[in-house]
Amino acid sequence: MNSYLDKQVPRKNLVYLVEDDLDLANAMHMLFQTEGLEIKHFEDGESFLKEVAEHPMINPEEPAVCVLLDIRLGHMSGLEVFEKLTKNHPNFKHPVIFLTGHADLQVAVDVMRQGACDFVTKPFDSDTLLEKVRLGLALSNKTMDTEVTKQQLNLLLDKLTHKEMTVMQYVIEGMHNREIAEILGNSVRTVEIHRANVFDKMQVKSAVELARLLERYGYEH
Repeated sequence: MNSYLDKQVPRKNLVYLVEDDLDLANAMHMLFQTEGLEIKHFEDGESFLKEVAEHPMINPEEPAVCVLLDIRLGHMSGLEVFEKLTKNHPNFKHPVIFLTGHADLQVAVDVMRQGACDFVTKPFDSDTLLEKVRLGLALSNKTMDTEVTKQQLNLLLDKLTHKEMTVMQYVIEGMHNREIAEILGNSVRTVEIHRANVFDKMQVKSAVELARLLERYGYEH
């Protein structure tokens, strides 16, 4: 399928670090800078959640993000931050990696069941941390490619007229033009025109290609 729907969007990679230990934060900042990774530091959960609130929607201009979240923050714990993040900001779909101590291992395992991506125990090995962050950024990029493409797909769907949308639904169910014409009370030629318009606006060349495109991005009719 040769449409812009399949083109990956080049974007920046950004690490969000939510850590109230300034010495540790500075050390991680130097580590990531050495590896060419951009990092944005938040000293508490409130400032991090404010940043998320200001960038609620995934779009092509936003960077891919991996969040490093200390489980033992001061005023608001990492667990509380994660709970607020998942409850109040469902569009923030970037991976979250918890920074934990050995005493918090079971808590970290539990929070992964709630949607966290991974955890790293302190004191952590730099190579292990970097590997997990890179995996997180790769996951974020993949998620964003899918989400951005869904948005682009919806823009294409918005171009369809009501009749074209109806014809498209019958087409992806495998109906032939004559069957569709009988159901809608139109001529076969009229259905052929609507069908051609659907293919053109959706940037596909066949009914199979159209059905695969819609199924791939979760279109429900």
